[in-house]
Amino acid sequence: MCPLSKAAMRSRRAAPAFFATIDGMRHDIVNEWVVGTDTIVELTVTYTRKDGRRVAIPVASIWTVGDSGLIDEYRVFFDLAPVFA
Repeated sequence: MCPLSKAAMRSRRAAPAFFATIDGMRHDIVNEWVVGTDTIVELTVTYTRKDGRRVAIPVASIWTVGDSGLIDEYRVFFDLAPVFA
């Protein structure tokens, strides 16, 4: 199995565990830049913790659309530490 497939399987297993630690989340786009097939999005993600407190963190997402019209590269940059502090 290729490393990408292994990473995707680990992500699928980890996602339910992560979502069990929060009560919700909201994404608000701050800025978006599209250059050719590349898109960069600056956003604020607000997490609702189990204790009801809301914590907003900055996030950057970058993706590239391939010839098929589908995203073929996707990167997200964020630090979840404030959500669990």
